[in-house]
Amino acid sequence: MAKRKILFVGQFAPPVHGVSVMNEYVLHSKLLNQHFDFVKINLTTARSIENIGQPGLGKYLKFTGILLNTLRQLVANKFYLAYLTLSPVGYAFVKDSIIVRLIRFFNVPLVLHLHGKGIDRAITQGGAKTRKQYNKVFAGATVITLSAGLEKDIAQITTYKKVFVVNNGIPANVVRAKAAGKKPMEILMLSNLIKAKGAFDLLQATRMLSAKGLTGFKVVFAGAWGETGFAGEFLPYVAANGLETVVELPGPVYGPEKEKALAGAELFVLPTYYANECFPLTILEAMRQGLPVIATPEGAIAEMVVHEKTGLIIPARNPQKLAAAIEKLMLDRELRLQMGRAAKARFSNHYTLDIFEKNMLTVFNKINR
Repeated sequence: MAKRKILFVGQFAPPVHGVSVMNEYVLHSKLLNQHFDFVKINLTTARSIENIGQPGLGKYLKFTGILLNTLRQLVANKFYLAYLTLSPVGYAFVKDSIIVRLIRFFNVPLVLHLHGKGIDRAITQGGAKTRKQYNKVFAGATVITLSAGLEKDIAQITTYKKVFVVNNGIPANVVRAKAAGKKPMEILMLSNLIKAKGAFDLLQATRMLSAKGLTGFKVVFAGAWGETGFAGEFLPYVAANGLETVVELPGPVYGPEKEKALAGAELFVLPTYYANECFPLTILEAMRQGLPVIATPEGAIAEMVVHEKTGLIIPARNPQKLAAAIEKLMLDRELRLQMGRAAKARFSNHYTLDIFEKNMLTVFNKINR
């Protein structure tokens, strides 16, 4: 039997971020490719993380090409469905909504996968006109959200057909075990270095811990500078507070280097308050490695990290609470190990790529039923 065709419209690297990574997993899934042929349309117009969400002439020209390519594929193929990883707000949402209208003109069943949030806030701020715009885009579509809690972000939309919850998942490959009793103890933040990701909060917490006389640890900020001017605030703070021997900045790490960073750590921290934060893959990578996680309740994080079992959930924008949580796990090795084991078990039971692929297959198979 011939495989059904899916028009896959989404963001692909570069730049590398959570959505582009998950899109690659879908596109190259052995399980999904046994059942479907994907026709890929790359929606990405940004050249870098800093460039995301910023309009420009080059982006408009590139989007025109994307629109023409989408039209060409819709004319040339009969698609079982169109799968679009929809940007929820801003310039990117406007761009994606044009693609939606084009797909709808050809009467292709539409699946909208939400990897971000902010719709509820946009409708609340924009009022009836904005609500009407969103309801037009979602009309008759099947929606995928990343967690049950994130369904509230589309609570003001009434026109979609049905909604499914599909948690993200990553490969359950074996990661090199870290050496027992390694010194100094490594605390890892793995993220593009953006202030709203909590990098400066972690830096302030690091100063507080050092000021208390705590030693034998270092904090690794692994990631690219993702915000104009942030390095000019971050680096002088390190120097002014004598943190050069405590703070490590290896830059962005990928592949084996990322696994090495995770394997060398004993604690993972992500104190994010990033407005679009939903389901950070770095937390899954830390859980897979067996690391306890300290994070904020942004997006679906409080569903991923079970407070006081697999890690600690702390308030956002609160370096004092963050420092206290880090100190608690720094000084209690047995608690760290216990939480790490629980985190690894939770990952294996809920967040592997195999589980994600099976859930996506279930959703795709239910279209048109």
